[in-house]
Amino acid sequence: MKVLRSVRSRLMIIYLFSVAVIAVPGVYLIYSRSIRVMESELGKYAFNTAISAARNVKYGVLLGDEDSLRSEVIQVMGNPDVVYIIVSDLKGKVLIQRYRRGWDSYPLPPVKSTPDDLSTRKKILSDKRGMKFVDILTPVVASRARNPDLYAQQTLYGYTEGERSSGETRLEKIGSVRLGVTFANAYARVKRTLFSSIVIFLVITAFGSILSLSLLSRYLANPLRKMAETARWIAMGNLKKRVKVKGSHEISSLAESFNYMVDQLQSTIAKLEKLNDKLRREMDEKDDFLRAVSHDLNAPLRNIAGMTSILMRRYADSLDEKAKDRLSRIMRNVEREQELIAELLELSRIKTRRQPFGMVDLNEVVEQVIDELSY
Repeated sequence: MKVLRSVRSRLMIIYLFSVAVIAVPGVYLIYSRSIRVMESELGKYAFNTAISAARNVKYGVLLGDEDSLRSEVIQVMGNPDVVYIIVSDLKGKVLIQRYRRGWDSYPLPPVKSTPDDLSTRKKILSDKRGMKFVDILTPVVASRARNPDLYAQQTLYGYTEGERSSGETRLEKIGSVRLGVTFANAYARVKRTLFSSIVIFLVITAFGSILSLSLLSRYLANPLRKMAETARWIAMGNLKKRVKVKGSHEISSLAESFNYMVDQLQSTIAKLEKLNDKLRREMDEKDDFLRAVSHDLNAPLRNIAGMTSILMRRYADSLDEKAKDRLSRIMRNVEREQELIAELLELSRIKTRRQPFGMVDLNEVVEQVIDELSY
């Protein structure tokens, strides 16, 4: 079970790590893409707002109507992203200006503009906190007739194609509008959206983790647990147990291999049991043979030892020392042969008990050899 829990936890860690590896770059890319799109859209919005404000303050600049200018400025400042708006006349005199709190002390970089410059300029700047904002300067233009009297007559009474050029109008710069749009609120909206997306992603990840654990438990943990239980039964000697896992996935292939291994193990054990029975019979036959050989070899030795003992007892007085010595040698050789036969029987019992080792006096062995070879 510890192995199963370890496998499950490791697979879960791998799953979460894979999700993190995919999610972190994904969130970063989504955030970067959202910021770029937001900056682009906000830049377009600032540009359109500045153009619209320049169009709407045109009559206020022409007529010097402060109420009209104030109404338009208040309407523009109603957007929380707009941080300042400055309306100036052609000479650069500020007609009206409004700032968000904290922006009135921000030193805006000066922008040079000539009376003939009708282009709109846009720059990305940073405020005191390092937050980006768009600074746009756009001209306020009005249509003026090249010949006002002729233009009025043509408007009232019409004109011919040949007279068009003498009464046509032209665009003339009468002032400028400077507008600032901050990215702070947009950044906050993107972050809130991203935070909501991350929360949703975490919820989905948690749900996916629970689902993955259930699927993992069904398709991996349960089959492995069955295999572990079967392995314990087999270790206890029950070779009839088999793993029953259905399906075509890798776990079922592993179960089939496991069952095949158990079949081979059972077949091998059966073969070994047959070989052990055969070896046991052969060992028994060997023991019987050695006992028979020992008995057959000991029988003449016992006769020789008995006859020699009788000769030494009955004819001890009539035998000289040389004959007695030879009879003694015969007895020692008989005893030696009996010891060899006993050791041969002892050697046959090595399969059942371990023979102890002991010290051997080589001087004594050499003396025995010399004594036996002296005749």
